[in-house]
Amino acid sequence: MSKSRKIKKSRSWVQKTIIIVIIGTIVAVLVALLCSFLFSPERTVHGTIEEITANYYENFIYKTTAEMSKDGAAASLSAHSQYGLSTVTIRQILLHDKKKYTGETLLIEQYCDTDRTTVKYYPVEPYGQTDYRADINYSCNF
Repeated sequence: MSKSRKIKKSRSWVQKTIIIVIIGTIVAVLVALLCSFLFSPERTVHGTIEEITANYYENFIYKTTAEMSKDGAAASLSAHSQYGLSTVTIRQILLHDKKKYTGETLLIEQYCDTDRTTVKYYPVEPYGQTDYRADINYSCNF
């Protein structure tokens, strides 16, 4: 009985190089797609704008209204629940506290028109510091 021997073919360095280049290209494309999905500038900018608009209402509008109103913030804000407060541009919010929003300003201005991106606040019952709805009108180019 004769045993059949399999002869192992070894690949040349050119074939190995081509395989490595193809695998490297596939990995690079997959990493690029994953990064663009995870680090979407649109999601980042929208999240940042939502964060600064919430901070502006809770720490400026509400507190100022509470301090200036004789009847308290609830009585003053309830008058604006149906039609909302005056529209505010993102530029106004960013300029309100320049030092606090230095990094955010650069990010937002890179993608959005800060004069045309606006927010309108609608106080809701029971008119506490976090009881409001913010309608944000984005003017961004993604």
